[in-house]
Amino acid sequence: MSASPESPSDEDRQPRRRSLARRANGVVAALLTAFFLGAHGLLGSVSAVVPLDTSLSWIAWIATAAIAVHACLNVRVTIEKLSDPEKPPSSVADGRVYNIPVGATRWGQRGSVETWFAMMWLGITAYPEYYGEIDLREEVAAFYGTVLGIDVDDALYEQMLSGQGMRKQATGKSGS
Repeated sequence: MSASPESPSDEDRQPRRRSLARRANGVVAALLTAFFLGAHGLLGSVSAVVPLDTSLSWIAWIATAAIAVHACLNVRVTIEKLSDPEKPPSSVADGRVYNIPVGATRWGQRGSVETWFAMMWLGITAYPEYYGEIDLREEVAAFYGTVLGIDVDDALYEQMLSGQGMRKQATGKSGS
């Protein structure tokens, strides 16, 4: 019996194996959990009856080292997940990765007078059911017209949202 062209191959049906870093991270996380739930509780109970001196301080250093290893493995696993070409994060696969808009400054830049535009834009983009009543185009046009004296037409507004061509690289030459 031959497989039809539409049926997935054995290769497609089998779940992908986790990387060594992900497996190691799981083991370290399990050991940390066991330590903090088991050994830590036991030592806490024992120390109430029997005073523990500095001869057992090595346990704290082992726990600290395990936490550091766990943190490093978390970083490694995150990098692997974000750079996996076969299974990118769902936001990338779904096309839901956006550049923050750019006007006189980058809208979300700290200290920018346009930071509140970034907050509105994020709300409208991520949660349209809650922020759908806000007319960002109207807010932007009113601000730029009143504060900066710039007339924002549809083309300029779309350019701000895309960020394309809004920040030109300085050439280092003075204009004449």
